[in-house]
Amino acid sequence: ECTFCVDCGRLMDYRCPNCGGELIKRPRRVAT
Repeated sequence: ECTFCVDCGRLMDYRCPNCGGELIKRPRRVAT
């Protein structure tokens, strides 16, 4: 999984420059 901020993801057309995979929004972590 690759992680980029929303602005960077948008600039890269939601494609990872490292692996070419699709950048998708990660689910929020639940606080414990």
